[in-house]
Amino acid sequence: MIHVIQLFAGGDEMKDAYYNLKTRVSGTITTVHVGRGSSINEAHHALESRIFRDWAASVDPRFEVREVEIQQVDYRGKPSPDKVMFIRLAVTGEGLPFRTFMELRGEVVVLLPVVHTEEGEFTILVKQPRLASGHYAFAELPAGMCDGDDPEEALLREAKEELGIELSRETVVDLSARVWTEGTNGPPIFSTPGFLDERFHVYSAEVRMTYSELVQLDGKRTGNTTEGESITLEVIRLSELCHRVRDAQSIVAYMLYLEYKR
Repeated sequence: MIHVIQLFAGGDEMKDAYYNLKTRVSGTITTVHVGRGSSINEAHHALESRIFRDWAASVDPRFEVREVEIQQVDYRGKPSPDKVMFIRLAVTGEGLPFRTFMELRGEVVVLLPVVHTEEGEFTILVKQPRLASGHYAFAELPAGMCDGDDPEEALLREAKEELGIELSRETVVDLSARVWTEGTNGPPIFSTPGFLDERFHVYSAEVRMTYSELVQLDGKRTGNTTEGESITLEVIRLSELCHRVRDAQSIVAYMLYLEYKR
């Protein structure tokens, strides 16, 4: 339960007001400030969202998080707790040497499709605009946010949306689990732990099709248009993957696959 405990107003205009709330981060009672780039409703949505609750539960108690400022909340669709996509925070704590700025994004899934044909092994990349990289057609393995779903469910959804391929749970391998724990629900990998909580689960899927069927996918346009996706598929030989991609997720997925097959 979240309680509004105080309202402070500074200056002559309401835009200079900020709010205080209370929540818990790994058992520590934490004051939550609502920054000027956010609103009281957005703060409530952020604190009730899956990505904030998962992060708060995962924090090592030695950080002793005392204050969290919610600076910005971004949504996927109509504003509500289950549509929160990103949360930008400024955090202070007894176990932190200085005020820390970070962004919460939650869990991501990455798929390495391994396609077996009579001409050898191939994989399928997705090319799409990635403004932060400066590249209009950035090539990478299929990936997507979990949006509160079970990672395998999210993976099957992304495979259908981005590749147009129907996979089942029986056809995918959790490479994180196989390589590190030899079990299920392996540890996710953190992409940028100095700033992001984003953690990705890595899977592979073995698919069989004829070479003629496979080449029909090369250049195909896919993606969830309701979310603004504009994706073009590219078929390459599996052995060329590390020479074709420049994102860490794809390279890690390939390295884990090689370790799994070793």
